[in-house]
Amino acid sequence: MPRATRSARSRQSDPPAPSERIRALLSWFEASARELLWREFPAGRRPFYPVLVSELMLQQTQVSRVREIYPRFMARFPTVESLAAAEESEVLAAWTGLGYYRRARHLHAAARAIVRDHGSELPPDPRAIRALPGVGAYTAGAIASLCFDLPTPAVDTNVQRVLQRLFAFDDDPRSPAAGRWARERASELLASPASRGIPGGAGRVNEALIELGALICTPRAPACDRCPLREGCLARQRGLAEDIPPAARRVRRTPIYCASVIVRDARDRVLIEQRPSDGLWASMHQAPTIERNDRPPRPREVRELLPIGELRERARFSFQTTHRDLSFVIYSAARRPGTRLATGGRRWIAPSQLDRLALSSPQRRILTGSGSIA
Repeated sequence: MPRATRSARSRQSDPPAPSERIRALLSWFEASARELLWREFPAGRRPFYPVLVSELMLQQTQVSRVREIYPRFMARFPTVESLAAAEESEVLAAWTGLGYYRRARHLHAAARAIVRDHGSELPPDPRAIRALPGVGAYTAGAIASLCFDLPTPAVDTNVQRVLQRLFAFDDDPRSPAAGRWARERASELLASPASRGIPGGAGRVNEALIELGALICTPRAPACDRCPLREGCLARQRGLAEDIPPAARRVRRTPIYCASVIVRDARDRVLIEQRPSDGLWASMHQAPTIERNDRPPRPREVRELLPIGELRERARFSFQTTHRDLSFVIYSAARRPGTRLATGGRRWIAPSQLDRLALSSPQRRILTGSGSIA
């Protein structure tokens, strides 16, 4: 049995049976589900490729952002074969705007594995799905249930929060024990007659739980009065909805100070370089850039980076990743006559070709002249 919270156990009432919860949840989902492009086909019978793409995009990314990028990506790579045949740089360029580019590399590798090992058709086997690059327990459960109606739980942070509030389970949701507990509770719901007795029931239940956490059972100010599972929700009964799960500790970000130089030649081409093959924004392109962890690079250091003319400061801006605070100073400079700058991995590129390159969001802003950078 799930463990109730350590406080106020005497106030616990008998919760509704799993089948009652499922019926209430699915009724709400039918009326409230968002229209999303990757939900074009019914749960339980969806083609695996759109589900694979959308699920990897949605990892640590807001739905609004994925809604913007997903159509463009699918137009560029409409089939798993087209994605598998692409160069990594093409995939990274199409991924621009989503961040966490390791996911794009995983998706690319997964497509190649599906084409190579499974004849371009993903088998309805949770172990085969779980073995794909970038596919963890949640993503494997989502694909297995949404594509093949397999009763595999798909517990993301939204579902974890819904279940912990439902049972007033107050452990740290990031602990392995809490993850196992949530998957057990989700499995119980998927095994109920109300779930197994309808077409695509496993996928519909998983998707409804995810949607409930995204729209109603939100981290802050949950809309308990509109929740289809409010009857028997122990956290609601005890006034603990905003205290469960316990808040995550704030992440301390590492400061990084960057100086980037925009250099154009007489043909208006811009100078670019490629980042190292590991670390932040691995193998992506950028304007020539210096990075330091202790202080902003000095103009003298920037001049030593390239044999260029006088520097002109153009802009400053900040950018955050999950673990880093980046501060950018942007300079422009003219190429000195007779100097050779396209060396050491640097090359000239026409501005019209920048869209084909894998660029991080700040470097796209720098190189394309968006924002306050001209």
